[in-house]
This record gives sequence, C-alpha cells and structure tokens, in this order.
Amino acid sequence: MIADQDRAIAFQILRIIEDDLLHMISWGFKNPTIVENGLEFQVSGLIHKGWVKVNRNMTGLFNIEIIGKKNTVKYSLEDVHLEELIKVLDLQIERVDNYSEVISKMYGLPAKKANKDGCNRK
Repeated sequence: MIADQDRAIAFQILRIIEDDLLHMISWGFKNPTIVENGLEFQVSGLIHKGWVKVNRNMTGLFNIEIIGKKNTVKYSLEDVHLEELIKVLDLQIERVDNYSEVISKMYGLPAKKANKDGCNRK
C-alpha cells in the first residue's frame, strides 16, 4: 500500500520535472510510478535508456539511482538539492559534450559553426 507521504514526495518530484517540460520531453519521460519516499520513471535519453529512481532522504535532499539492465544500479548520487535535481538528472540521462551537434545530426539539421572563441555564429 502506498503511504500518503510517499504519494506527496512523488508528486513533488513529478512537479519539478513537469515544470521543466523541455527536459521532460527530451528525456522521453514515461511511466512514472510512486515508490517509497519518491518516484521511479522510465527515460529514453541519449546517455541512458531505462529506469531512474529519485527518493527524498532523511535530510530532505534527494538520492538518484540510474538503473540499468537486469535492475542493476549503474550510477547513484546522494544528497542532491532540489534546485540541482533537473541538472543532475540531465547529465545522467541526456546531456553529452557535443549535444547540439548530436541533435543536429539526429534530426538532419544544419550544425551551427562555432567561432574561435567557441561561440556559435548566427
């Protein structure tokens, strides 16, 4: 049986993710499930395709588990602050060093050229 506290925490995490719709969509977020002290969901990102579990710990911060095949934990991180949750998740699910280039190739878009300072030209 799901406790009211688990439900409240899961919906708090879900609201944080839904408030950043761009990341939610780019991760291929689906199948959110309430778990003890948190939320588990599936993603289909550039880096990780599978399950992610986010739990609030005893200190009020969040623990993240990136779950691989055969339900093994590929990566875990403890004590993530609320303000950093999306950034930390994105680094494990979607964000690669050459993100713009990868996305451009994936969707057949022209790549932006960077000037010598690394800034994109218009």
